[in-house]
Amino acid sequence: MSELVIRLRRVRIEPEREREHLINRLKIIIRRLERLIENPNTSIKIRLRAIDTLTRVIRMCYTMIRDVEIDSLEREIEALEKEET
Repeated sequence: MSELVIRLRRVRIEPEREREHLINRLKIIIRRLERLIENPNTSIKIRLRAIDTLTRVIRMCYTMIRDVEIDSLEREIEALEKEET
């Protein structure tokens, strides 16, 4: 019979920094899509696909905003737990 050993380590996760990095990447993607959409030489087919992609990017941004709210709630709970001890 083999034995399973689990060791727990405290790891600091910095969602703010990661989120900022992701937001910057999304801004770049949005600018590139806007250039494609606004360029009069871009074919209608490519414009429509770019608009569809832009819509998906916007949905991702809303998801990230909800994640920010969750992070805020988690910090609030952590503060409450610290006060309790």
